[in-house]
Amino acid sequence: MQGYCPKIHFRCRMSSFREVSNELVEKFGEQFVRSLRDVQINQFLQLPRFPQNVPIVYMLLSTWDNISESFIINNRSLAFTSDEIALITGLPDRGIKFEPGTTTILGKTANDIRHDILKLESSTPTEIVREHFIVYLLSNIFFPLANFRVHSSILDVAKNVDNFRNINWP
Repeated sequence: MQGYCPKIHFRCRMSSFREVSNELVEKFGEQFVRSLRDVQINQFLQLPRFPQNVPIVYMLLSTWDNISESFIINNRSLAFTSDEIALITGLPDRGIKFEPGTTTILGKTANDIRHDILKLESSTPTEIVREHFIVYLLSNIFFPLANFRVHSSILDVAKNVDNFRNINWP
């Protein structure tokens, strides 16, 4: 691909997420996978590595139209409905709408959470591992912040895992 492509600053959250997922499955095994299945998020353990082609990402993002909340490609609008996003992610799109808000966890970044997860001992209770995984999933994949801080409301979701299936994610 030729032409001007402005520098895009990013860190590969998907690659890091994939590595953490692999380590958790290896360390905590089937019991951990079942605990994620119970709240219908085990599919995220299967996320593939995504090669990043910055010029293509830039081209796609430059077609985004804030007014129509869609991509405009060849004068056609490409919008995704919440039902389509729910189908792709496997998360419910009915129920209590999750709003992350603006409050962040003081002194904690997504990278700190990653390191905390990797330090978990194999004897750590599955519920605690699942809670850490949910925080990592939501802060890195669904609600990342530019400064790598973490929304404090994500902690509430992770601690109240019984309500997880009642939340409208997309």
